[in-house]
Amino acid sequence: MLKMNNGTLDDTANTYLTMNQSDVDSKDTYSDQVARGKELWKSKHSAQFKNIRLKLDSLCVGKRRCNYCEDSVADEIEHIKPKDLYPSLAFVWGNYLFACGNCNGPKSNLFAVFNNNEVVEISRKRNDLVISPLIGEDVFINPRVENPLEFLILDLKTMNFISKPGLSDLNKKRAQYTIKILKLNTRDFLVEARKEAFNTYRDALQVYVTDKRNGKNKADLLKRQKEMESRQHPTIWAEMRRQRVRYEGINKFLLLAPELLTSAGS
Repeated sequence: MLKMNNGTLDDTANTYLTMNQSDVDSKDTYSDQVARGKELWKSKHSAQFKNIRLKLDSLCVGKRRCNYCEDSVADEIEHIKPKDLYPSLAFVWGNYLFACGNCNGPKSNLFAVFNNNEVVEISRKRNDLVISPLIGEDVFINPRVENPLEFLILDLKTMNFISKPGLSDLNKKRAQYTIKILKLNTRDFLVEARKEAFNTYRDALQVYVTDKRNGKNKADLLKRQKEMESRQHPTIWAEMRRQRVRYEGINKFLLLAPELLTSAGS
């Protein structure tokens, strides 16, 4: 999971979101705001949302890949902070990302905050009273504003996410909670897909270095670099570069192509 680029919406889409959010905020009680947010959200497949979905698509990792698992097609607008808990963010652009159903469904309204340094679930079940959630620092890592790789490491041997060594106790809890809620390690197909992606990246790296040695022109090499940066599971590629000194087979190629350590065109 990587930090997202924060794109900007056009004026029409911004106005549409602002009008809807103002409608929600105008309700007198929290429960009425939740209800209004749910009602207005039924318009998420309307023509007005077309530009919003297209913009979220452009911000996806890989080619329309889910911003959480990086594997499946992203086709659902996900509220990072659930709209049923935080109606004041139901129509806020910065609270959206494109996710797949396999991530968006299980995450649903699951959310937690810190209370006296303890993780407190604030999810609301179907028949629970609709009351404002406990106020506290968010536990879930928000890829719109935070770099998940400051909290997580993808172990390239097991292909499981783990907490980054040296974290504070609170940040370690944030890492563990995010991994758990998104089921990043417990879906077997994800782990297998990461293994396959690693092999693909490794082979592409070897081909790149071979082409460079054989005198391929810079335009062709840049094209290959951009292709590598648009594949599924880009966290694999990020971790191959971050952890390169631990893997001699990877490091020897990156020493021959140091330009791959930065984004293409940067």
